Amino acid sequence: MKLSLAAEEVATFYGKMLEHEYTTKEVFRHNFFRDWRKEMTAAERKVIKRLSKCDFTEIHRHFVDRAAARRALSREEKQRLKEEAEKLQQEFGYCILDGHREKIGNFKTEPPGLFRGRGDHPKMGMLKRRVLPEDVTINCGRDSKVPEPPAGHQWKEVRSDRTVTWLASWTENVQNATKYVMLNPSSKLKGERDWEKYEVARRLKGVVDEIRSRYRADWKSREMKARQRAVALYFIDKLALRAGNEKEEGESADTVGCCSLRVEHVQLHPEADGRPYVVEFDFLGKDSIRYYNKVPVEKPVYRNLQLFMENKDPGEELFDRLTTASLNKHLQDLMDGLTAKVFRTYNASITLQGQLRALTRADPVFQLKTASPLSCSLTTARTGPSPSSVTISGHLPRPSRSQCRLSGRRLRQRSSRWPRPRQSWRRRGPATHPERTAASWRRGGSGWRSWRSSWRGWAHRPQTRRRASRWPWARPSSTTWTPGSASPGAGGLGCPSRRSTTRRRGRSLPGRSTWQARTSSSDRASLGLIGCIWQLLHY
Repeated sequence: MKLSLAAEEVATFYGKMLEHEYTTKEVFRHNFFRDWRKEMTAAERKVIKRLSKCDFTEIHRHFVDRAAARRALSREEKQRLKEEAEKLQQEFGYCILDGHREKIGNFKTEPPGLFRGRGDHPKMGMLKRRVLPEDVTINCGRDSKVPEPPAGHQWKEVRSDRTVTWLASWTENVQNATKYVMLNPSSKLKGERDWEKYEVARRLKGVVDEIRSRYRADWKSREMKARQRAVALYFIDKLALRAGNEKEEGESADTVGCCSLRVEHVQLHPEADGRPYVVEFDFLGKDSIRYYNKVPVEKPVYRNLQLFMENKDPGEELFDRLTTASLNKHLQDLMDGLTAKVFRTYNASITLQGQLRALTRADPVFQLKTASPLSCSLTTARTGPSPSSVTISGHLPRPSRSQCRLSGRRLRQRSSRWPRPRQSWRRRGPATHPERTAASWRRGGSGWRSWRSSWRGWAHRPQTRRRASRWPWARPSSTTWTPGSASPGAGGLGCPSRRSTTRRRGRSLPGRSTWQARTSSSDRASLGLIGCIWQLLHY
């Protein structure tokens, strides 16, 4: 059957969506057929009486072939189309705002089609009509050039309103909602608005505890209005519910918010799923998306809800003495700029911050890059008869070779392990460690010269060992210092012996004992001075 141009255009809208889930919904099909018949001629309405007898497969195949042909275009053709789109973007996608060139978010109006909506919207399937220049209001500067309308058309209105941020607006026919052409989110103006929004949420963090304590106290107020306001604010704060706006009868879908909840949307359970005082919510929220949730509440909230629902029909409002305007006015008295919407921004930001902290794992490579290698903790503790002991433990774990490469560090050659610590100021002999033999000292030492206790002998000993760290007492491994019987000249302060903390080729070295040194307050105070002297002597 050959259709008129208007009826054929609406039929193509449906045929393009033939394999979509929307076309299986009865509400969508009913609304489409009703609006389609309005576009038909009288002769067409006599023939087409039932949608189930209409075949849209040929129309659907046409759009499938067009999509396949577009995907099969050559690289040159795709590049040509891309250049044309970029040309349109450069011509219509930018504006001059306060002397700066800003990008426009959506410079194209919505094309005609079938309204989809989200969730189970009662108006899905209705025809969205084409936006004409006579429907568009232009907002520009007084001294700027007004864009030319298409030939044979004129704009609905041209104004210069500096109190709004939109550049053009029109009213769509399905929900009678006003649509806008706005600036891109990356623009300066949008950025300032977002900054103001999050700044208010940041200020709320400082007073949120006081606000919570106040609405908790209002749960027992003698005034019913204060009780309803306190319970509604509790739900907005804890469940992130929208406040809800007042709508005219039949204006749009039956969507509600916290302040416009009805008795039929709430059910009370003294106990459910092993939890006491459970409230069950079931209603259509924004964009007709169903909100269903079972949440345990505090006992005063549960008792107040029982009081609010007493002697009310299912269609009556739960908070009959509360409106969104009165709730926001109360919040303005608590903090300047505070509205019910700010609680959603605040709670979303706090939730995201908590999840980032909980899910972010410590990255050892990042720690190696950012942490100071000199940071260590010195703690004193009582250990038996000894007066004190000092524990020096680096806050970083001993990294592997791969981590050292990633962090920019270079392991010394001749070693497949993390560099060993330096030997102590004066190595203990067999007399101090009877379990060690002279042969073991000769095998592992750098010569008897390493036994010297003089500063010159220690500083100029043969450099047969690799340097482990510029600061030998602040290394990643943990070493415990305990007081010993050796004198400061025999032991002194320094780093553990090489043999006390390392292994050679998988075998334990002889005498893996704890390095001992005196830990008097004067010794600990001179730790930094010794480090400086060590640096000067070494280089």
